[in-house]
Amino acid sequence: MQTPYDTRLPSHLAALKQEIEGYARDYGLDFYETIFEVIDADDLNEVAAYGGFPTRYPHWSFGMSYEELKKGYDYGLSKIYEMVINNDPCYAYLMRSNHTVDQKLVMAHVYGHCLAPETKVKTETGLKPISEIKAGERVLTHTGAYRPVRVVARRWYSGPICRIGLQEQSEAIRITPEHPVLVMRPTETAPAVLTAARAEFARSRQMSMVEPVVYEDVWLPAGEIVLGEKAVIPVGSPGMLQAGEDDDFMLDVVTVADREGYEGLVYNLSVEEDESYTLSTGLVVHNCDFFKNNAFFAHTSRKMMDEMANHGARIRSYAEKYGEDTVEGFMDRCMSIDDLIDIHSVAIRRREPVSRYDFTPEIDPRETEHATRFKSKDYMDEYVNPLKVLKAEEDERRKQREQAAKAFPEQPEKDILLFLIENAPLKTWQRDVLSIIRDEAYYFAPQGMTKILNEGWASYWHSTIMTQKALSPSEVIDYADHHSGTMAMSRTRLNPYKLGIELLRDIEMRWNTGRFGKEFDECDDIEKKRTWDNQLGLGRKKIFEVRRI
Repeated sequence: MQTPYDTRLPSHLAALKQEIEGYARDYGLDFYETIFEVIDADDLNEVAAYGGFPTRYPHWSFGMSYEELKKGYDYGLSKIYEMVINNDPCYAYLMRSNHTVDQKLVMAHVYGHCLAPETKVKTETGLKPISEIKAGERVLTHTGAYRPVRVVARRWYSGPICRIGLQEQSEAIRITPEHPVLVMRPTETAPAVLTAARAEFARSRQMSMVEPVVYEDVWLPAGEIVLGEKAVIPVGSPGMLQAGEDDDFMLDVVTVADREGYEGLVYNLSVEEDESYTLSTGLVVHNCDFFKNNAFFAHTSRKMMDEMANHGARIRSYAEKYGEDTVEGFMDRCMSIDDLIDIHSVAIRRREPVSRYDFTPEIDPRETEHATRFKSKDYMDEYVNPLKVLKAEEDERRKQREQAAKAFPEQPEKDILLFLIENAPLKTWQRDVLSIIRDEAYYFAPQGMTKILNEGWASYWHSTIMTQKALSPSEVIDYADHHSGTMAMSRTRLNPYKLGIELLRDIEMRWNTGRFGKEFDECDDIEKKRTWDNQLGLGRKKIFEVRRI
């Protein structure tokens, strides 16, 4: 793809990205660093024809896809609003000619908590205001390690903000109510066996026994922190004594927990690996998406942008060496069966793993056909090892080997491409090309398997962020027009955006009102079921669970 122009976000879109990203993290979305590029419609169609990757191997089918997309755009039949690549970092493309409200909608679709600017964060070089933190700086996380910052998010916030202070610290920090804070809370009594043993010991010593309590770390929203809460402080925070020689954290008591009004910019950090960072008070806070968190995507490569470029270079080298027609003809045959993979193999073990470091030589099956001979003197050999018995044993082993050869493979193989790679009489370059086709088929498979919920999840959040946070009054008509176009149903084809968002809204409504479970299912009163509302408020939590599994 040739792009002589600058694809980086202009200043107004960069500010918009920070704002939308802040809103997304506000709602608890967890995503990789997202890199937006602004490109022309023709280049966007070209990237889309390549499956979303600007660098990929050459094949005539991509040119056919490009012509279809280009004609659809030229005649006003279709338009690509957004395109996202499942990668770490995640890449997303914006069309240069789109209106600002479209760019807002796309950013909200793609992303699908915060601190006051004066709040200081514990960095590797000392305390620093969060508003001055830059990407790449290392901050102290809840594990006690220093991790680099990936993204600094900033947004405008108007509403109540929490003030939290600790007993051993002179200053309180200001934090938005939904931002998770690490605390230690009692959960349950000790296991029954341990409790019984301690009780027996206490009786033998005529002592009274206090029931032991088990504590655990909990990420608690700042708005739920109360006085007396035990905050977890990682080693390395200033002004604290260690709780024990072997501990890697300390505890401090919350002595200030109130709220005040606030209007202004608030900041948040995305930190590699741990997604947490430590404030000047020692308090630890956390950043609370479909590609990153859905189970089907858990085993896909997060560096596919690099792998695709590598695949393209290898196939181009084969085309130069063996001829374009030869390589393309073989690729046509491979791509005609690229859906014959085992989509569940990433979660189900089909065969026992083989160590790559096992260098034990393989034994020829024919060598094991010889009958078992017992050691004996020459004059006793025909009695100890009768020829008739030896021949019968050899015949039986040969028969078993022939039967095993007929049952090939020994077990059913769902992954046809892998079976061909391992057993087909292919040349080395052909085996490599087939492996490339198979790797990419496994990468794209989860996108097809989760298409409805994937697009529904993104649509749910772009509509939520736009209508509740990012939309200005002058943009309502444009937004409504474009959103309704995205959600439009057709007589001839299913719209995954519409079906997915309605499924999620239905789940959210039912778990908010309690319309699930045995009591609701067994209720025979139609009117009671129609107005059923237990006000559980579990809808948002449930759709995050659905997104995960």
